[in-house]
Amino acid sequence: MTDIDSSFPPEMSFDNYKLLSNLILVSFISLSFRSPKSFLHLATLITLTICFMIQPILYRGRYPANEQASVAGLGIIFGFKMCFWLKKFASSHSVDDFQPFFYTLFYWRKNVTSGKKEDFQPTNKQILQNIVERSVYLFIRWIIFESCFKVMDMYSDINEIPSSPYFFRILDMFRTGASPITMKSLLLCSFYMVLVYLLVSKNYDTFLLISGIILLFLNVIFPTVNDKEKSFLKGKIFSVKRWCISFLFDTRYIFDSPWLSTSPRDLWSFRWHTLYNDIWKELAYVPLRHYLTEDNSLSENRKNLAQIGGIMGAFFLSAILHEYLTWTEMNELTLEQFYFFLFHGIIFVIWELICISNGCYHQLSQTSISVLN
Repeated sequence: MTDIDSSFPPEMSFDNYKLLSNLILVSFISLSFRSPKSFLHLATLITLTICFMIQPILYRGRYPANEQASVAGLGIIFGFKMCFWLKKFASSHSVDDFQPFFYTLFYWRKNVTSGKKEDFQPTNKQILQNIVERSVYLFIRWIIFESCFKVMDMYSDINEIPSSPYFFRILDMFRTGASPITMKSLLLCSFYMVLVYLLVSKNYDTFLLISGIILLFLNVIFPTVNDKEKSFLKGKIFSVKRWCISFLFDTRYIFDSPWLSTSPRDLWSFRWHTLYNDIWKELAYVPLRHYLTEDNSLSENRKNLAQIGGIMGAFFLSAILHEYLTWTEMNELTLEQFYFFLFHGIIFVIWELICISNGCYHQLSQTSISVLN
């Protein structure tokens, strides 16, 4: 038994480790081009989802954090998306308006208020202008990111960062008067938030830049291709062009000036990392709210309580995601991220209740519906 335990999981190079993760993802995508109508099909997809999410946990500490991050990030984000996709088949093997899982990886938050027509066709000049602007933004963000990273690397000292989780430090502040955060840890946390913002932004800008280059190339080579093409190749080329146009010109940016937030709801619901909103909403907020409001005769207070449960469920799932990333990348399970996001969920709810009591909102349900939209 000892020999088996010591060899599990088996040793492998990082390239093979990443290849295994990609193979699991490709297998799930390949099996999801049709709805799972048999138990075996559904069980296979669920098994692939579990394997995809648990692989980074099994191999935590085996590889450098910067390398592990690429696999762990996809493991939890795409893993949640797999769960989101499979949730549709929880009660039925067929769903209306079926879409393969592959499609859900790209069309996640179309900006219906952009004002552009469905058949909007940008000129080469507009596409080139978009590419130039994105290149400038990407370069500026890269310079700032590298500068902040070097400053943080030079002055970070793990011994000066409190070891107890964030939530318990807050409790100690009320109990003993001890400060929950030092000036140095405050600066480090601020730098870390800037780094997260810049890292996600420049990665997103890279995808936008690549999409712009692809669109410009296709627009030059195939300027007249349209949706009435009978050729299979030209039909697919048109689909790629439409996707690139939607991504570049008809999709909200991943951040919306989070530093201008006027409330916790404004920050978490509309300005900070909107890519995950559907995950929080469909896997936590909506199920919990519906579970707590099954009885239609509930009082207004009970309905508000159900909304609070949904909000806390969304922050709970977000806490799991961030703790998962820290655990798999750093091989340290401190629960710092977990308590941090739960505490912010409590702040979110308290803020909403204060607004209701002051007449800003009529009831919690009117604001919470849009919490994760």
